[in-house]
Amino acid sequence: MEIESVTIGNQIWMLKNLDVHTFNNGDSIPLIENDTDWENQSPILIGESKAASCYYNNVKDTNIPYGRLYNRHAVVDPRGLAPAGWRIATVQDWEALFSFLGDNFHESIIDPTHWNPKKTSWLDNLFGYKLPKKQFTNASGLSILPGGMRTEFGSFYNIKNRAYFWCASESIFTGVSDQLEIDGFLKNYTSSFHTGEGLSVRCVKI
Repeated sequence: MEIESVTIGNQIWMLKNLDVHTFNNGDSIPLIENDTDWENQSPILIGESKAASCYYNNVKDTNIPYGRLYNRHAVVDPRGLAPAGWRIATVQDWEALFSFLGDNFHESIIDPTHWNPKKTSWLDNLFGYKLPKKQFTNASGLSILPGGMRTEFGSFYNIKNRAYFWCASESIFTGVSDQLEIDGFLKNYTSSFHTGEGLSVRCVKI
């Protein structure tokens, strides 16, 4: 199957969020719908952690390529989540992208079609502060969509409001994969022990 891609600077990115149902060796990636089952795939205290994936609200929207949400165990599974010839983007990959696109990278990576314009600014959400309106053009062709996330307990949040991505790189403080959060105005990297969260994945060409 040919994977759609876009070249930006010296990088080749997948055009869409990852949406694979098997690892590279052919083993299936569990598609978990029930909240309790999702929580049990990544027990916080006791038990075996396992790879899991889902669609937001357990619905695959064939009209919008949000892709699957994966827990960290799927991301770091030695069987390989990224298709052959690709790898999950690191913080360094994302930063190289943002540096190439410049200070106004938000405008050039965001596909405005499916974002909720009333919830693009956390300042607006918290304080009613109105930031200057941005012209999201998706000029780079990367087409970042607000796919939201799933918590370790199975709840879904922030569809059409935030994009969350697992990064292949790991924090030197927690040893857990970094997470990238993008909204219409900001980007933020975090790392925590919440390995059971379901986030999107983007890949770059090896």
